Amino acid sequence: MRFAALAFTLLLASCVSYVVDYIDFVKANGITFVGGYTTDDRLGRALTDADLGAEQFRVKQSLASANKGPGYQLSDGDAAFVGVGEPVYAVTGYAPTFRLAARRDGRLVLYEADTNPAARTGRDLLDIEGKVVGIALVSGKDGRTILGRITDRSRIDELVRLVVSAPVDQSPPQAATSPQTPLPTPTTAIQIRTYGFSVAFELADGTATRRNYDLASGVLHRGILVAGAFRLAVEELVAAAPTPTPFPSTINLTRRYDLARAIRVTIKARPTASSQDPSLLTKLATALDTELPATPTSPGVGDGPVILFEFADHYVSLLYERDSNLLRVGVPDDELAVRPSAEVRALLDSLR
Repeated sequence: MRFAALAFTLLLASCVSYVVDYIDFVKANGITFVGGYTTDDRLGRALTDADLGAEQFRVKQSLASANKGPGYQLSDGDAAFVGVGEPVYAVTGYAPTFRLAARRDGRLVLYEADTNPAARTGRDLLDIEGKVVGIALVSGKDGRTILGRITDRSRIDELVRLVVSAPVDQSPPQAATSPQTPLPTPTTAIQIRTYGFSVAFELADGTATRRNYDLASGVLHRGILVAGAFRLAVEELVAAAPTPTPFPSTINLTRRYDLARAIRVTIKARPTASSQDPSLLTKLATALDTELPATPTSPGVGDGPVILFEFADHYVSLLYERDSNLLRVGVPDDELAVRPSAEVRALLDSLR
């Protein structure tokens, strides 16, 4: 989930060319609406045609295909990816200053207010008062795991009142929102420190709106200054997060990820070399079919080869760190690494 800037420029060394990478947005009435941190099929239900209200406007310009430079100032009617001429609708039951919807590549996308120069209080950004049935703490790792939830009706109403009546300050750039205050240990504090979390307001119509929250500053994205009792409630959810399953001392990677059933394996060695040696699939799957010493680890990049086990519908990547002699699991992001056996290490060393 990218919240901070609506576009960034990647400058290529020794070149004058640039690439502008837009997040998914539409702009209307001076408000920039962003898709991607709102509801989807992972948290709350997805939008359907029945949710569409009146047409608000039609897209005048799709910036992804308009070749605008990085200094271009957004205008009403602009969108990042929604096609020119496509209608943008209100969402039934919500103010059009909070939610809009449009079709992108044939799929309905929900857009919510991110930047509104006229916003003075939280209700100018979030039209949720009287509509919230649950407040959930959501893991920042996968964006869908619920770490805790408030369901008491009176408490929900009070916390929502604090949010919608809180002042808004969108003038300074909002820093990446992740907890910076001391968090309790054990439980999931390590995961929360590493990935952060968001607060989801689960709504009566089955949708949800999710916003990052910075415990240190008491800022709910984007620029809603709500600390006090709201921050205490979030801290309580963090403290009550469930204790994770104890980390195993050994892991068999082949059995855990069913590596022997991969279609092929691709080896990518730095700086650019890559290969697809059919014999390596069997060799690696066999060598990894044993219990290896395991350790929890945070995301990182190895200095050795990257091994991609490719399946019909997914892939598993392993990253070798020669300096630490660890084989890290990159995808899926299970935060683990194993210490390879002499046999595995010999195979990896042969890929230099």
